[in-house]
Formats: sequence, C-alpha cells, structure tokens
Amino acid sequence: MSVYFTVTNSGSSPDTLTAITTPVARAAMAHDQVTHGGMAQMTMLPLVIVPAGGSVSFAPGGKHVMLEGLTRAIAPGTVVPLRLRFARAGTVAIDARVVSYDRLDAALRR
Repeated sequence: MSVYFTVTNSGSSPDTLTAITTPVARAAMAHDQVTHGGMAQMTMLPLVIVPAGGSVSFAPGGKHVMLEGLTRAIAPGTVVPLRLRFARAGTVAIDARVVSYDRLDAALRR
C-alpha cells in the first residue's frame, strides 16, 4: 500500500524526516520512484530533508511511503494513523484516509 501526502516546514531551519511508523503495518518506509533507461525503479530513502520554508510532496510517480506487512485489511474510507518522526520537530501524528486507486487517479487528473 502506498501513502501520499505533503510535508511543509514553516521553520527557518531545514528538518529531516527520519522515521515513519503505523500500527497497521510491520514497516513503513519512504521510497522514491526514478526512471532509468525507461524503467521505473524504487529506491528506499532512509532520510528525507524538508527545506526551511519549503515542502516535500509524496505523490504518485515520485516520493511515497510504502506500508508493508499490513496487520489488517484496509478498505477505502478507512483512516490510517501515521507517526512521522523529524530530527527537529519531533513526532507528528497524521491521519491518512484510504482511497481506491480509481478515485486517486481521478483526483490527480483534475
């Protein structure tokens, strides 16, 4: 399962996303999708730097969070709690609402 969101840093210093956890999966890892020679490849990102006064988007075709080893079935409409740990800001709790791929695809085309 992939998770998409945007992290915004309104501070005057960069911050670093160092870990992601959720009770609904054994592992939550940041990845980046890059294309080499026409082939899409995923690379794990152990850290994600969020620039001062800037943002980092986790979106289809780029950075995203992979949830592996789901501990229960996740249906559209379900809210998945995530904890994002930052080097400076500490832990930030967010809720991600699960949508079907068709709905996500339609939203991205708007």
